[in-house]
Amino acid sequence: DMVMQGDKMMGMSMFNGYSWNERCFLSLGVVDASVEVGDVLTMKWGEPEQTGKTSAESHQETEIRVRVSDTPYAKDARENYADSWRTKGD
Repeated sequence: DMVMQGDKMMGMSMFNGYSWNERCFLSLGVVDASVEVGDVLTMKWGEPEQTGKTSAESHQETEIRVRVSDTPYAKDARENYADSWRTKGD
């Protein structure tokens, strides 16, 4: 699914779903380095037209407002994980 800022594609969403722990929908994706945490973008969810993919149900493409967040999303995980690749300086 494309992540847009106006008419410009800024990234893509790869996995999404509802997090019971966070009580919200989350989408894991990648965005251009110019995008900052807190920026509000639009995700084009779904296929622009009918597809022959057997894994895709019939649907209409929908635009969803999204806000860019830190990863991991859970504050406790971001701040309290043991030393790992996320906390190494290089």
